[in-house]
Amino acid sequence: MPAQSEASVALDLTNNFSQAFQNSAYFQDFCDVGAFLSAEENCRGALAYLEHQLFLLFSERTMAAQAALRSRGVTITPDTVLNLFNHLSGMRKKWKKGTPNEFHRLAEVAKETTGKLLTTVLSRWEADNGFDVDKEFFSSKHLPADLLVGNVLSLFNDQLASGRPFKDLGAGPWHGEHTHRIQWYLIGIGLNLGPKAGAMFKDVKRWISRQTIQSIDQSNTVRRYLWEYLFDREGDPSNAAAVAFRCTDKLDFRAPSNLNRFLMDAAQREAYPLLNWSLNYRLEKRTNEAVGIEYAASKVSDWSLRKVVNATERGFSGTDDSRLLKAFNSGLFIRRGHLINGVQWQQWPDDL
Repeated sequence: MPAQSEASVALDLTNNFSQAFQNSAYFQDFCDVGAFLSAEENCRGALAYLEHQLFLLFSERTMAAQAALRSRGVTITPDTVLNLFNHLSGMRKKWKKGTPNEFHRLAEVAKETTGKLLTTVLSRWEADNGFDVDKEFFSSKHLPADLLVGNVLSLFNDQLASGRPFKDLGAGPWHGEHTHRIQWYLIGIGLNLGPKAGAMFKDVKRWISRQTIQSIDQSNTVRRYLWEYLFDREGDPSNAAAVAFRCTDKLDFRAPSNLNRFLMDAAQREAYPLLNWSLNYRLEKRTNEAVGIEYAASKVSDWSLRKVVNATERGFSGTDDSRLLKAFNSGLFIRRGHLINGVQWQQWPDDL
């Protein structure tokens, strides 16, 4: 199907949202966002730019690694680095003391050249385009994004209002943890938003539908936020049937699962090799390392998270353990950075 026109998106938004939104500073920009993300063909230029930035960073890292290894009589080509990383990443904890030193060094090369490749490119763009990130923490590597675990409610709007990018760990493997950040990168580059992108990210949570709208799976009927219309639609594969807006076209990137599936497909390896590799690697990592209580606790020091971990270790046999598990399952944001480092809970009982 062809892309949805800007005029058609504007009509949708006019029919569903308030006059105040239509008179707001970014109404036309959000109409442009809806039209832009509605078709893969609109996003090709921005995707190519993202791939090029990944290539530049990967090449820079690989050249540095080649120079270091050459002095030790070891030759490595860029073509072998991704395979190296696939085979060696995550194995360091399993190695015994007898492992050859050169094997360790090759593993470090794999990590240095490919580790957090996509995260670094995205975080650099966010830092330059109006998002609220801890620039004091900035290094040649990356700015750590906040982590979303579970399905938070009001905290999600607070996160948007803060302007802080986040990795969506709790949304499921086909939604993808980086997909929302990629969506914003695409519209920022494709629509030439510049620093306005960060301001729009903060503004989007203000707008909610005038009336309730039934979900696709008929499980709920509530008022719907603009975020859902623009960035969190139901797609293919299904992972958001509880929302109200469905993508009828599999290449409508307003559905995270559509964008994530498209970029991970083997057919895109030629056009977007590093982006395709990065997303497939993350899916494999998440599949083998479940995003659970222990993972969340490893990212931040927090007494309440430690309580939940302790409850897990004793098999949730304590008096308040069911309440602890409910608190964790209700969702949380892990705020990461140099100045902010802690946990925001959607539902933490004050008496625990």
